[in-house]
Amino acid sequence: MLSVKWGFAVIVAALIAVGVAVPAHAITVKVFDSGGVQCGSTVTGTSSASLSVTCDSVAVSGTIAAVTNGTTRQFSVTNFVANNNALTAMKTVRINATHNFAGAVSTAGIGWTGAFKRGTLVTTVAKSSFTSFEGSVTCLPNNSVTTLSTASYTVPSTATSYTANSFAKGTTKTPVPTNCSSQTLTGNINVTLQGASGIDDSLSAHSSADLFLGDQVPVKLAVVSAFVNAQVHPTIDVNPTSSGKVLVVLFCKKDFDEGADPDQEKWSLPDPFGTIDPAQTTFGGAPVVGKVGKADMDQNGCVDAKMQFEVAQSGIQCGDTSATFHTVVELCIEETVTTGRGSHQTTTTQTTCQPQEVQVEVPIDTSQWC
Repeated sequence: MLSVKWGFAVIVAALIAVGVAVPAHAITVKVFDSGGVQCGSTVTGTSSASLSVTCDSVAVSGTIAAVTNGTTRQFSVTNFVANNNALTAMKTVRINATHNFAGAVSTAGIGWTGAFKRGTLVTTVAKSSFTSFEGSVTCLPNNSVTTLSTASYTVPSTATSYTANSFAKGTTKTPVPTNCSSQTLTGNINVTLQGASGIDDSLSAHSSADLFLGDQVPVKLAVVSAFVNAQVHPTIDVNPTSSGKVLVVLFCKKDFDEGADPDQEKWSLPDPFGTIDPAQTTFGGAPVVGKVGKADMDQNGCVDAKMQFEVAQSGIQCGDTSATFHTVVELCIEETVTTGRGSHQTTTTQTTCQPQEVQVEVPIDTSQWC
């Protein structure tokens, strides 16, 4: 069947709040067509819910979950896929998910990465397709709403490769209202997809998008984790039936980058080799084989971490266009701190480095063997 797919791999929308553990309130998820008409019934759940609905020829599926882990609360949509079954016709859908937690914290943020491609060729353009992710925080009971900056991406007509069609977006917003008895977290995923125009002409996008709510430093670290770069080396070609290994490189970032617009969080990953936790590192479902190696793979003057994984344990299958790299590694953020008032005001730069959980959707190509 000719189809166009748009998929979020791993975490599509996560709302994280740092505070006292509280019982989760109901999850609600709705899907709308381009005219704003709701498709199917509202999906609800206490701590999790499964989404499966067809909206104007677009089949939409995913898993939504609310998790409390110590002082961290997380609202996530995982394994999100929108599949356009309308031949030649461009279609648009919107997914709306909400969840409420008791208590209030002061900082919110978005971190979002992904990439588009068409068919089985990484060099084929997927022009004009569009996606965006936006979030908001509603303070109850006064119903004041703080809207976060919308992260969006349109595939340009000049894009010629999978890499050129990739995107990374991020922002934080401080403060959000804290005079609340609870905060409702809302995420909206908008997807516009081209129709298929021929045999094997499919469009796919693979993405991880996160909406965070918590204390300032944890939120900023979570946001900048979306900008971490990991790649299969030396090419993205992976044979799913191989009994051998695949090499994955986690690239360092020696200097602070202004990677998160508009607040421009400055961050770095200065020593992936020295700070990576091999015991918490996987590619697909495969653990690290042997020791983590080091080399300046991209010749930028700092040491990258390289590691091998058994393909047979990775779960990679024919047709896969990405695999999830997961690790814990030390990230650093640079903050400008202002103290005092008037002529006594001083501004200093403060750098904080902490271990941070990172998940990266790594592009792969299985077409040569499938």
